[in-house]
Amino acid sequence: MNRAARIGALLVVILLGCVAAVVLDQSGVFGDRAAGPTQGPPGQTAPAQGGSGGDPGYGDLK
Repeated sequence: MNRAARIGALLVVILLGCVAAVVLDQSGVFGDRAAGPTQGPPGQTAPAQGGSGGDPGYGDLK
């Protein structure tokens, strides 16, 4: 087996591992850890939304 074939086989194994991880994650095997939004420490508030209101996605960019 030459070097190119070994590298190709390694890449295939990595790709299959990633596909397996995605499939298992979608089927819920890893639990429901990332289903909801993360909460910060108590007493911490969300950042204020600034801007003129015309386009809520840009805030106070100038």
